Amino acid sequence: VWSRELGELFQQHCAACHGELDFRYNRHSTWVNLSRPQYSRMLNAPLAQSAGGLERCAARDGIQPARFADRDDPVYQAMLRTIEQGMRELDKKPRMDMPGGVPAPYEQNFGRLYRGGGQYR
Repeated sequence: VWSRELGELFQQHCAACHGELDFRYNRHSTWVNLSRPQYSRMLNAPLAQSAGGLERCAARDGIQPARFADRDDPVYQAMLRTIEQGMRELDKKPRMDMPGGVPAPYEQNFGRLYRGGGQYR
């Protein structure tokens, strides 16, 4: 659910230049840091250098992008809170490549009942 909220914020403030937020094909997956949300590129690219950001978002084709003068900007704070929610959700249910990850149960049906020890029935 956090990614939907982030997508809505992105749509309102960033999509005019970057298109829709797309995690499905990993187009924007590197823009979000769930380990350290404050270091997310999505937050730091439009953040002013004077505030420690990259200040990478510039006007293009007459479109004025979202720019954050500092970390107190309301849009910056809303995006940060949403990414932090994603971090909390991931901490509760880690992926398999993370400590504490548990596989999701699923049915395996190979057409025969496996009895172990290489024996099928």
